[in-house]
Amino acid sequence: MHFQQRVDDKETEQDRLDKLRIAGNHLNFNESDEKNSGFHVMVSGHIESGQINEYDGICAKFDFISGTEWSIIEGNRTGVSQHAYKSQQTNRRVVWNYPFEIAFKSMNVNGWPQIVLTLTNRDFLGRDQVCGYGTVHVPTQPGTHTRYINLFKPISSSLISQVLGWFNGKNAEYVSPTELLARNEGREITRVQSGGVAKVQFHVTMKNMDQFGIFPFKA
Repeated sequence: MHFQQRVDDKETEQDRLDKLRIAGNHLNFNESDEKNSGFHVMVSGHIESGQINEYDGICAKFDFISGTEWSIIEGNRTGVSQHAYKSQQTNRRVVWNYPFEIAFKSMNVNGWPQIVLTLTNRDFLGRDQVCGYGTVHVPTQPGTHTRYINLFKPISSSLISQVLGWFNGKNAEYVSPTELLARNEGREITRVQSGGVAKVQFHVTMKNMDQFGIFPFKA
């Protein structure tokens, strides 16, 4: 026994890790291991339409934002639609019907996913300008949901800044709109005006929520 103890003492740390790794390859895993690794929230739908003040030929960009403990396992975090125009047949609405699909995984509801919209169009010189921003949380109940997002855009602090922005093709806009709108930090110091409303359709599916003592509730 003393001899065996001396041999073990000579083993390096890497040898011990290798033995543990080899032993781990023969462990039997079951479905409960997957359930304990986190719950899933699958979101699909489309940005349907919008009533936008003053602008036409509008493009819709979406970004999904979530907390640090959330990870994307499938789908796209961001996307950009086509430029759409108002028509009499749609009651002067801008119709995109731009789809999105994404799947999240987490172990904590803190930082529940949000979708952030940034609407832009082009002026007579072909320069992109912001028409409005908006954000809303992904519905917390499985099923089909319709959300109307109130849009707004920042305004210049002075008339001179507004005139210079018009000549430069850069109206007042946020430098990092996605993070600012999702975290709400610093928004209280900006001046904004209404920019209309956007309609978004959500289809939400959830998995393994009950394994973490979480039961979906109505938003």
